[in-house]
Amino acid sequence: MSPYTNDNYIVNFTSSDNPVGSSVHANDAGGGSLTLNNSITRTGVRAANWVISSYEEMPPGGSGDWINAQTVTWLTTEESMYENLYFYDWISQSQYYPWQIGNNRDNPTSPKMPIALTPGTQTSWPTTMSNLFCNANYSDFNWIGHSSSQRIGGGPWEIPSWNYVTTMLDGLDVTSWLLSSGKNWKMRKVGMWGCYTARSANYQSWIRTFVVSTNQMKKMMGKNGGIFFNGEVLPGYYGGDMKDCISEVAEEFDQIWVMGANPYPGGCNPNYSLNFAYNITEGIFPEIQDADPVIAGCPYLPYAGVYDDQLMQLDFHQVIQ
Repeated sequence: MSPYTNDNYIVNFTSSDNPVGSSVHANDAGGGSLTLNNSITRTGVRAANWVISSYEEMPPGGSGDWINAQTVTWLTTEESMYENLYFYDWISQSQYYPWQIGNNRDNPTSPKMPIALTPGTQTSWPTTMSNLFCNANYSDFNWIGHSSSQRIGGGPWEIPSWNYVTTMLDGLDVTSWLLSSGKNWKMRKVGMWGCYTARSANYQSWIRTFVVSTNQMKKMMGKNGGIFFNGEVLPGYYGGDMKDCISEVAEEFDQIWVMGANPYPGGCNPNYSLNFAYNITEGIFPEIQDADPVIAGCPYLPYAGVYDDQLMQLDFHQVIQ
């Protein structure tokens, strides 16, 4: 079928008890018909744009020093990728042209990503995150740190005073910030690299917070998606030598989604899907399966924003799945 070009369309369904071509088919009293006026939801999901990246610092000493160093290294590497995407960026590996991914995918250098949640920043961190979520120019969000079905930040202990960082962010607050930014409130892509982010508690979950619909493959609507986890996400013990950090896993996932399977200057493929990125990442870090990952929303969502009109009309022919 040709893609729909109008926002509204009519669906007519007719049923019959008798096969087409029979003598009674034309006047079949046992059949029925149904006519519906449907619409394509073109608002709601933010246009492909900048990326919010934030993580939580672990207590220093022992493995905490290693985790913190690894997180800074890999998230800084990822941020360098997001700041240098286009052909005119002198250290760009991808050298994208705007017509390939859209005009506004380079991350701004201020505020500098990633945003760290530490004992020294925890007072200002909620305000910083609120300002970022309320800015509709940010379409993606990545988090690495402590989490539950309802909150990120804080720590694994039930008594907050025991935690290295006590500040937490509630998903209901995030929802209120997103709604305040106007019609295009839904984040396009989310990576929640923390424990139990796919679970629901008290009718709340991060999938619901970011308004990621679970039946997007059947509806004509703006597409978004993300990776969430039903189980415990360990900070380390990934890869063949079991020495890699979760931040490296997250960076690999985003690099494949953004750059394609075989990137080289001027020749990367911007239309690899979230599902494809996860499958390759799992092959490199098979231990991530133990955390029971969930690709929610549209599994065929690509990094390139130039296909979004086609995607909302259920046209995925541009996407390498």
